[in-house]
Amino acid sequence: MASLFLPDPAGMLRLQADLHDRLHLSLTHLLTEVIPPEPDEVAAITEGLGRLRAQFPEPALFALHMALRDSLLAENAEAFALARRRFAAWDFRDHPSPGPVVSPLSADRLGSARAELIARALADDVGLTTSLTAPPPEATEAMAATIARADALLALAAPDWRAELRLLVSEVILAVNGGADGRQGFAGGSSFDLFGAILMNPLHRNDLAHVLMTLIHESSHLRLFCWHLDDEVVLNGPEETFRSPLRKQPRPMEGVFHATWVSARMAVCGRAVLSTAGNALSDDEALRLGKDVDQALATFRDGLGIVREHGRLTAQGARLVADASDAVEDAALERVRAG
Repeated sequence: MASLFLPDPAGMLRLQADLHDRLHLSLTHLLTEVIPPEPDEVAAITEGLGRLRAQFPEPALFALHMALRDSLLAENAEAFALARRRFAAWDFRDHPSPGPVVSPLSADRLGSARAELIARALADDVGLTTSLTAPPPEATEAMAATIARADALLALAAPDWRAELRLLVSEVILAVNGGADGRQGFAGGSSFDLFGAILMNPLHRNDLAHVLMTLIHESSHLRLFCWHLDDEVVLNGPEETFRSPLRKQPRPMEGVFHATWVSARMAVCGRAVLSTAGNALSDDEALRLGKDVDQALATFRDGLGIVREHGRLTAQGARLVADASDAVEDAALERVRAG
């Protein structure tokens, strides 16, 4: 039986096709059936749905879907009409070149509608990503170069991880906390409502080890979100909170589960890079990556104990945990054999 944990580029292609179908069907329903569009919007909406059918949607279109859905749930007709007008006026772009496009979160770079939708989809519930702004140009340039190097390192040392990463992530959004307190206390972020994009903060850390681990961390969240599409995975209710390996405050079991699973992916991928990168890493880079891998491994083991003691999981949730644990142990055995 294939692992639900290890990278699976062929499976990701099938998942992309499924997500594409789901989003096209839902947008068609929202845009044309729930509330009939204005007569002058019909042609543009029909053309846009045709363009959407022809290519996998960019992340901002997932965010636009969120805006349509949430406005209906809130019975906010004005917000719904705005979101539908945005779709009617959407400037569909050609497929980008392979690999994630790195974009600062700015209206000048993305367009005002895209930037607003992306920022809304990335807003968290603790205030770290609710006032995002573009980073300084020099920070954007340096981070883009490090991301390109991390991508090249994965191509050399962990090609399956790189292939899956490129299917999961088409865009890396760079932003910093623009709140009055100037906090920079986040490394990255992701949301299923912005599928295909991840958030990275170039003022948190921009060294190769951290960038590599953040790419795997956030893309693994996207992968795990997809396992929830047809399965609850975690049966604990949101009112049940537990100590979390990555947060000071208690979190629902779903958050603990996510932190545990993505930490295992960081540890396994990082260990694969360390074992096969050869001279592609300097001694200092290898040392920093080794420390980050060890931290990810400790986080996984801490979270695993909480999940096993308190988690109520579906059969698929239990398999996700078991496959993660098996992969971590296999990586540990490989390290022993090599060392």
